[in-house]
Amino acid sequence: MNKDLGVFETADERIARGRGQNQFVDTMKTLTSYAARKLDTKEGKTDIRDVLRDMKAFAPEEPVRPAPDDLGDYDRLLVDLYRGDLKERKDKVKAFKEGQTTMWAVILGQTSRKMLSELEATDNYRTALEASDILALIKGIKIVSYKFDGHRHKPSTLLNANRDLINYEQGTQHLDD
Repeated sequence: MNKDLGVFETADERIARGRGQNQFVDTMKTLTSYAARKLDTKEGKTDIRDVLRDMKAFAPEEPVRPAPDDLGDYDRLLVDLYRGDLKERKDKVKAFKEGQTTMWAVILGQTSRKMLSELEATDNYRTALEASDILALIKGIKIVSYKFDGHRHKPSTLLNANRDLINYEQGTQHLDD
């Protein structure tokens, strides 16, 4: 485990060690920076960084197929450009998959044993593992690190979270403020 990259821990571990609520966010920033510095272009460097930074799925643009003219013929230049765009998209997807596999290993290496155990117990972990889906992995880590238990009765869990939020105090505050 590379402590310089940060550590993903469960809420219980984080509280026991006196680490703040921002640990997940700080570790994500460090991992995003790591992806931008350490991955190479063959591993989809910018796309991996964007997925980690924006928490949005990788969705490369689909090339636009050229339309035939009035006679039903295709412009050769437009067809060649389309084929080039298809190849570029295919290469981009392949590079992203390579980088995703690399980052999967890095991210798992930054999880505590308890975090990994709780992740493996979630419903979608196996699917994410088979695809090396780093976005699903990060979302699972986020859920575990902020202690939202999907196995509990969901309305009760949300009610408890809402109660905890309402009871949270940041020190003395006056009604005038």
